Amino acid sequence: MELMTPIALAFVALLVVAAALFYRRLRRLVGRSEDTYDPFQDPVMFAQAMQLARLNFAGFVLRLNAPQAGDHGFAVKVPVPIGSDTAHVWLDQVKVDGDHVQGRISQPPAAARHLRAGQEWQTAADDISDWTFRNGAKTYGNFILRASKYAVPAQLRQVFEERFADLENP
Repeated sequence: MELMTPIALAFVALLVVAAALFYRRLRRLVGRSEDTYDPFQDPVMFAQAMQLARLNFAGFVLRLNAPQAGDHGFAVKVPVPIGSDTAHVWLDQVKVDGDHVQGRISQPPAAARHLRAGQEWQTAADDISDWTFRNGAKTYGNFILRASKYAVPAQLRQVFEERFADLENP
């Protein structure tokens, strides 16, 4: 009975070491030292995601103006100035009027002291960074998040692919 305690302690220590090694290996597979991949830090991937969002924005507007049963959570990501920098924030309660998009800031970045949640914001439709809405378990748009699937191990990509849908194939 006394031998079980040292054996149990050794087993727990072995599990802790194995978990730490697995976590380190997973971070190396993702290719980042942080816990998550941030497509904003990859300018090429971020630019490609924004281009896809802009190319498909007309489909978003059509769906926003004539939602199907179950559509909800319509939002547009837009650039906002923060000093000499730019942040990208989600607007909800979105309206598109010709070449302008307006809505309410859902969650401002901490560094943007001049912005608050619920604040009205307007920008040119050509300047959007991304758009999204949901229907059931599927997410449409959200191209910036979708871009991050290429930075995770192949076995995790299926989770992303099952979560998203394209407007052409709802």
